[in-house]
Amino acid sequence: MEILWQAGHATRPGGGEYSLNCYLLALNTAAGRIGTFALSRCRSLAGIGQHFARPAGFSAPAFFKDAFGISQADKPWKVRLLFASEVATYIRERVWHASQALRQRRDGALEFRLQTSSRKELTRWILSWMPHVKVLAPRQLRDRVRQRMRQGLARCFSVSCHASQKRMRALRCGSLRA
Repeated sequence: MEILWQAGHATRPGGGEYSLNCYLLALNTAAGRIGTFALSRCRSLAGIGQHFARPAGFSAPAFFKDAFGISQADKPWKVRLLFASEVATYIRERVWHASQALRQRRDGALEFRLQTSSRKELTRWILSWMPHVKVLAPRQLRDRVRQRMRQGLARCFSVSCHASQKRMRALRCGSLRA
């Protein structure tokens, strides 16, 4: 079976569900590896008369082991975040990721550590906690969050990202210390 996705990529199926949407684990023929596809983006189905065999040793739980949500990259990051005391209780009361480790600081801030291969969903989650979170590590994640914030401010205030860089230098998470 070949499925044409909204992004225009054809793939072959497997299955699962996340965040009130159904997802399919399938061979991404464009990337040459197993990928995750939202069924809501499926545009057409066509039988192609071929059989796809699951790769030997493939395990969906192992595939998602380092994921924060459903998306992931090839190499996991060791992530360190610092949450302000104002939101520490909300972070502490949930298991956000199987690898998470928490450390309460004397000032009330909460250090949150995890190992994840997710990039997009982790970035969105961090942005949802702004201005009460600071990315301590890795630098690539800190840069990604900073860039998304710049883009968001530029879009909200109709200022180019380049022009807003000087203004962004003034915006720091000063209440959070590394």
